Amino acid sequence: MKFLLFLLAMFLITPFFPAQAQWQSLGGIGKDVAGQGNTAWTIGSDNGVWFHSGGNWQQYPGGGRGLAIDVAANGTPFVIGTDHGIHRGTGSGWVQLPGGGRGKDIAVDQSGRPWVIGMYDGIHYFDGNRWLEYPGGGRGKAIAVNPAGAPVVIGMDDGIYQGTGNAWAQLPGGGRGKDICVDGRGRPWIIGTDNQVYYHEGGAWHLLPGGGRGHRISVTNSGIPLVIGTDNAIWRYAGAAAGPVAPPVPLNLTARWNGNDGGRYFLRQVGNELWWYGMSGDGGASWTNVFQGRIEGNMVRGRWADIPHGRGTGHGEMHLQVLSPNHLRATHRTGGFGGSEWTR
Repeated sequence: MKFLLFLLAMFLITPFFPAQAQWQSLGGIGKDVAGQGNTAWTIGSDNGVWFHSGGNWQQYPGGGRGLAIDVAANGTPFVIGTDHGIHRGTGSGWVQLPGGGRGKDIAVDQSGRPWVIGMYDGIHYFDGNRWLEYPGGGRGKAIAVNPAGAPVVIGMDDGIYQGTGNAWAQLPGGGRGKDICVDGRGRPWIIGTDNQVYYHEGGAWHLLPGGGRGHRISVTNSGIPLVIGTDNAIWRYAGAAAGPVAPPVPLNLTARWNGNDGGRYFLRQVGNELWWYGMSGDGGASWTNVFQGRIEGNMVRGRWADIPHGRGTGHGEMHLQVLSPNHLRATHRTGGFGGSEWTR
């Protein structure tokens, strides 16, 4: 990345929203936007990296320039540089991530791991040392990651797809978009192909009231969208948003569960920790495994491993979504785990 110092032209642009009362101009112009906590970030008109603090835009130290941005939960910015390399802010400058990755769009999951749309439209994530392609051969134009760690992308056909751990599933509702993000409840938000703002809930896409139109979108954990408007101005939604983050639903998942892999699973919940012991339907002769994870709202994030006396030797990550007190679904799996749905 070439690091050059520029001044960001901060001009108030003629509003593009017919219902201005529901949108607040942040006073800048930009090319991409990200939100973390109460702080908005942007790639400015000069490709500089800027954040909004105290009612004003300030340039991030180091003079970096980029094409796309996302921000980790701890406030660390990650950008696609103007050279398409992937760079991380250090607080005083920028470092390029190892592995030689190059990309077009970027997202950061809740663990701080960056994901990118690569130069050939593939979906890749960083494991701390190198870039790995997400299983399933998906291709996309824009990327986000939900709280469970599953990627959600705008596909090459403009449809919206979520990774299942080894493949891709199109979200119900027939949505088509240009850019995407995900809020703290796991709801995808998009800039539709008509440039309007939509969010996905209950198996359908809903138009956000307020008449906003844009090119790029981000959303806070609490569901407040930030948009690069069709006028390239930076806007924050000030209307009645699509609802705050729902409080966790009290759960007791301790029980015997049945998996769609034919296995039996014995779950034990202690507070917000979940363990299981699973065995194949032949009494564990084929496989036996254990899982340990942490419950965060309606998600469980953890790791699994095969153990004796079954013949399996796999291990990996597993993220589960609690669809109801009697239904679990895997949203992210690595290591070749076979099951994806559990009921009791």
